[in-house]
Amino acid sequence: MITTNSRILSPAEVDDLLTTLPIDKQNVTSLTLQQFHTEQQFSRQIRSCAERKTESDSLLIVQCECGDQNAELIACARYSIQRELKNINEENSEVKFHVVLLVHLPGIAGDSFTGFQCGLWHSAHIDDLRISKVIPAFCYMHGKTAGEILSGKKKPEFKQPNTMDVNVELKTSVEDESESNLFDQDEFNIKEFILSCIHKALACLKDPPTDSARTTERLKIVLNLLENHEGPNAVLSGVAEHTTKIIIEREESHKTISSVNWLNMVASKSENIKRAGTFRKSVSQGLESRVVPILAGIVSFIDTNRNLDILIRNDEQKQTWQTDLWLHFINDPELTQLNYATIVSPKQQELQEVFVKTTSATGKVFSATMPFSWLIYNQIDEVLTNTKETQDNENNIDLVLKAADIFRDFPVGKLLLSIDGVSTHAILECYIRDFVHMVYPVQTEDEGILVCEGVAIGCRRLLRGEYGSLLPSLFGCHVAYFSQAARFKNFSHIVCVWPDCSEKIVAFKQKDANNFLVTDEENTLDILALQLLIEDLRPAREQLNKQETRNEWLQKVCQYRPVVERIFGHFKQDILNQEFKYEGRCQEGLNQARYRWTRTFIVKLFIENVCISNEEEGKEVVRCMALWTKLGRKDTDLKALPTFEAIETYLKERNESVLSHCFGVLLKCSACAYKISSFPVKLPCGDVYCKKCYKDLIAVKKQCMKCNEPLPENFNPEALHKSENLTKYTDFRRRCNSFFMEVVSQLCFAEGTPPSPEVIKKLQSYIIGQSESEREETLVSKELTVFQDSIDPTPVVRSFLLQQLMQTSGVDIEEHLTTYFERTSQLVASFGKQEELVELCLLILQCMEDSIHQKHQQYIDTEEEITVTTRMIREASNTICSNDIGMLEKIKNIAKIKFSLSVVAHYVQIICGISQRRIPITGHLKRLFETAGQLCEDCACPWPRKYFVKHLCRSYGIDTYQLVKDSFDFLEWIQLPDMKGKEVKECHDRYIVCGDKYKAIREAVVAAGISQNEIELQEALSVQHKDAWQTRVMVLLALHREVAMNNIHTDEQKFSDQGHSILIETVSKHGLFKDQDKLPATVMQNELWKDPRFNIYCEMNLKQQNFNCLLTHYLVMMMEIPGEKILLSPFKNIALFPENMIDAYFPTMPQDEAVYAAEAILQARSRKDENPVLYLHHAKHYTPSHAQALPLSVFWMDKGLVLGTTTLNCANI
Repeated sequence: MITTNSRILSPAEVDDLLTTLPIDKQNVTSLTLQQFHTEQQFSRQIRSCAERKTESDSLLIVQCECGDQNAELIACARYSIQRELKNINEENSEVKFHVVLLVHLPGIAGDSFTGFQCGLWHSAHIDDLRISKVIPAFCYMHGKTAGEILSGKKKPEFKQPNTMDVNVELKTSVEDESESNLFDQDEFNIKEFILSCIHKALACLKDPPTDSARTTERLKIVLNLLENHEGPNAVLSGVAEHTTKIIIEREESHKTISSVNWLNMVASKSENIKRAGTFRKSVSQGLESRVVPILAGIVSFIDTNRNLDILIRNDEQKQTWQTDLWLHFINDPELTQLNYATIVSPKQQELQEVFVKTTSATGKVFSATMPFSWLIYNQIDEVLTNTKETQDNENNIDLVLKAADIFRDFPVGKLLLSIDGVSTHAILECYIRDFVHMVYPVQTEDEGILVCEGVAIGCRRLLRGEYGSLLPSLFGCHVAYFSQAARFKNFSHIVCVWPDCSEKIVAFKQKDANNFLVTDEENTLDILALQLLIEDLRPAREQLNKQETRNEWLQKVCQYRPVVERIFGHFKQDILNQEFKYEGRCQEGLNQARYRWTRTFIVKLFIENVCISNEEEGKEVVRCMALWTKLGRKDTDLKALPTFEAIETYLKERNESVLSHCFGVLLKCSACAYKISSFPVKLPCGDVYCKKCYKDLIAVKKQCMKCNEPLPENFNPEALHKSENLTKYTDFRRRCNSFFMEVVSQLCFAEGTPPSPEVIKKLQSYIIGQSESEREETLVSKELTVFQDSIDPTPVVRSFLLQQLMQTSGVDIEEHLTTYFERTSQLVASFGKQEELVELCLLILQCMEDSIHQKHQQYIDTEEEITVTTRMIREASNTICSNDIGMLEKIKNIAKIKFSLSVVAHYVQIICGISQRRIPITGHLKRLFETAGQLCEDCACPWPRKYFVKHLCRSYGIDTYQLVKDSFDFLEWIQLPDMKGKEVKECHDRYIVCGDKYKAIREAVVAAGISQNEIELQEALSVQHKDAWQTRVMVLLALHREVAMNNIHTDEQKFSDQGHSILIETVSKHGLFKDQDKLPATVMQNELWKDPRFNIYCEMNLKQQNFNCLLTHYLVMMMEIPGEKILLSPFKNIALFPENMIDAYFPTMPQDEAVYAAEAILQARSRKDENPVLYLHHAKHYTPSHAQALPLSVFWMDKGLVLGTTTLNCANI
């Protein structure tokens, strides 16, 4: 009788069983108890089988399902079989008749089945009736890890135990012989096991939503590849080797008892067996649970970038080298370098879902053409990086050759060099295609082809004679691309804004193959794309003359503009850095593109400034194609005079058109005989003049120059025209001027370089001209416009052109500035306003100083900054007070000194510890201070020293100046000369302990007193109601510090009388002091104490100053503290109302009396069992915070000691 947990045998399986039994097939009968309805039927069937005439043994197999539910049926069957067999044996004893009763039992978790008593029957339990073709015998697996099972490691030979019992020894020897036979079974068939797990592994893979069909494709490919697993280098053998290696690696990194003895501790668990059905299936599932995640990760890895397609595609195209290379990679873990860390998640957990990755720059899936190209890419990139770090200052060709030579000893390098029967160009073509997808965001096939060509051209130019050698060429592709990465990125940006770009380039190359940009000599891809992009902006006929189509064109220009200007900016940076990434053809192409873009941009500015305003106001549409045509006659360059004159001519033509439209037929001026270019001034006599002549001649004499007829007193030339026409024309002129200003600022002075001298001279003639009168020609100022009649009634110094000149650099910039300054000075002198000349000098000074700051921005906080500043002071100090140089040169030197002294102030506050960081005083830094001091001492005028002190105090606070002036010998020059010898030392600000809010109020008081500007003080006094009294304390302390403390000096006070008045008026009238409006004045007038000995007096020493500040602080505190004003009020508030004392800083003494205070408290104990506790506050002065509120606290001494006791009765206070 056999019980089993597996299902019963099918007829086919019974037939298979007979192949291993010494019984003829015709003598074997298989029955199931459920097929009989009665016991008699079952007995007759047994008798029928037994009575069969045979010359050999017979076998009867009786099977029963669900043995736990059919116990009675089984017992009856056993009885019937025993009865019939007894009769048979009596009748025929020559032939044996074997009966096997096979009973199926379901698994019972945590228990065993005891329902059968076999009696005369031989009994056995077989867990699984079927022999597995994959899972080996349990004895083979016992004591092994999953990795050892998969790898086929042998188990140590079994050692027979020693025993003195002969019967046991004999029995053991028989069993050992049986077990040894089991141990001699075949090793674990890893390939068959992987085939059984592959479906589950593939089900774990997840593809991107854009490539969902890949799941089905991969299933077909993998099954096809694994089924054809003949040969040592087949796909299946490589997958098996990687699987075994990774599982062993996992077990070594996570060694546990369960991993070594997993068969007993995991597979034998009752719940696992019940879930699986049999112990063998539990074992199989245990192995699968370890293999499937690893297998899924391996398949995901080898199908990166659709890498599996290479095998299918190459079989169709007969590309054997790619197949051989693919199989070499998969069968050599050293090549793939695949390990357990790349399979699991970052948290060291095996993933239930494994995402199939792609290494493309865009994140989109692409089909690789080079087997495992991403592995080759990663290793090449790593070798290049390491070579760069170890080999400095080498050119690209040496870097490539050295890295390639290193790579020869790598396993991948050796494999690539071993490829036979194929040209290097074929391999390079495949690799470059994959490489481009991994580093460049390819959008279309044409784009990818163009970039591949660009990389190949760059590699060929880099390697020259070495191009064609496999490894140097592979490395050359990397270096060639990344050295031109910015240019390829520019091309990508062009494609983003103009998706048809790649297609247009391919068509252009086919159509115009002789174009200088269509070449293999240098990479011109981005420049050709730029030219075609700008060419795409060429308007069709009449496109710019219609509002709707013009707006579409303008929108396209705005869309293309960032890309175009980025490329021009990169080219400029390349020139400045002398990197020479743009060669001859590219530079020529860029110049052509710049001319075309300038033409386009001018029309864009005209539409935005002139046309759109018209359209929004419902006026006529301005036709712009004429401007486009006029600009296209020559290279459009606003730095040259021809383009400038073309714009001027067009604006004047448009002006004439608008004039005739608004005022009718234009006549010639009766005075200058020129055609009137502004609105005509028609006198009562009928004569017509231009606006310029009317202002220069007639408006002064009040009569007609032709007929001498006098003008009426109330004559208004504008009243002769319709208001709407005049408004329309005035608006047109305003918009034209706005357009012209945009052209000058954005194009004439573009890229930080000035236009040609002719253009600058033209621009200067626009803002300063000559006006003819009967007596003489006088200088006049004009608007920056091409229209000559825009003369200012009162001369004005215009700074627009000056600012543009100052922001540029060039050889002739000094000459242009000198010309501008001289002409402007003549203009100022002509109308006698010297304050205008001063303002002009200050404006130039500010522009020059800003320019110096911009140029030296890169040197901030570096050794170079110190060296440059020292040199700048020396150069400027030699000529600062000289009368032999011009005014402009003096202004330039003043700007240099102001900048240099600001740098000196910056380092002074750093070395003195005022800032958060400190730096050592090096020789260069000390030399900088000495040079600045020499300038201040030797200069004939005192302004450098005064400017430095003022800048230091304004930027870093007065405390910084007071701290610095006596700290270092080499900074003695900081002290102002008029204060030396009679200086009275002033104590440090003890009120600074009140925090940042006090410092802000103090600085606001100083600013209001010195500059008479009370706005900052008003803002500082704006507080919420809950902290009003603390703010009053800080204001009074700030007034005492900055105003009353000045009485220690015998010379002039810090603030003027007007400053005093502003401070008193601002503070006294503020809502904070509505009930104490006289208190601020009392403090400022140094009358806070009735006894004058406690007020500040002349030449008070430091000790007395400190005591005065301490007492004043305490007095003001007691005056303002909420509640009753008694001596213990602060302490009572701390104990009972701590929220009122938040940020209420209390004055403390400088000495430490902690010991005496502790003794006093101990002596004051009323009971000996009292134990006072001392609290030490973290600050040097007390301030209860929100985080702590003591029952009663006394804050004492400079150390911030807090004394308190929980047994003190606060009510007695």
